[in-house]
Amino acid sequence: FSFDANINGLKAVIRRLSSSPDVRRVFFSQSTKNVDVLLKMGGILLVNSAKAELGDSNSRMVGQVAEIIMQSGAYRRLPNKSPLFPYMNDEKNTILMARDQGFLDQNRKFRTPALHLYQNYEQAVATDRADALFQSYRNAFVFQQGSPASVEYIANRAGDKYVLEQTDRYGQDDMMAGNENNSRNVSEQVVEEPQLKQSDMAKLEQ
Repeated sequence: FSFDANINGLKAVIRRLSSSPDVRRVFFSQSTKNVDVLLKMGGILLVNSAKAELGDSNSRMVGQVAEIIMQSGAYRRLPNKSPLFPYMNDEKNTILMARDQGFLDQNRKFRTPALHLYQNYEQAVATDRADALFQSYRNAFVFQQGSPASVEYIANRAGDKYVLEQTDRYGQDDMMAGNENNSRNVSEQVVEEPQLKQSDMAKLEQ
């Protein structure tokens, strides 16, 4: 690099990352791990990007780099033929990138569905570009809390169902005067109602 002034920012980032022993152990050490082999043969790869241990900026950097590595590996897979390899993101919206939209639109083709974990729906949509997470039905979402918005999102995603509803109408006749059936009118109709109701959702934690 002949123009040091242009890369001072990059050098500062690398210096900050390499000063963290946790980050250095992941990205600046020799490793025999191969993402392509992992995606083909299966297994579990855990990437710890906890803010409590790494700090906000390092946590975001580790999460984004790990995500880029996994996405790039997924794009190298044989479309529609590779074995299934789902992956899980905890609070993905904290490491959202511009490239995520394209990946989430295509990840089913590369058989890498994503599972996103959040406290609730409100947390998931609290950052910019969060809509990209919810535009594809190929991805799944897990919410820990039953907030009103979380319940509404899950109920909407479950859709509606058709049920047969019976309606009983009773007359004002004297029941002792004649046949009881003459004072009762029964009708049925098909109605549409949610697959999941708020009363159902309230029992999920139990």
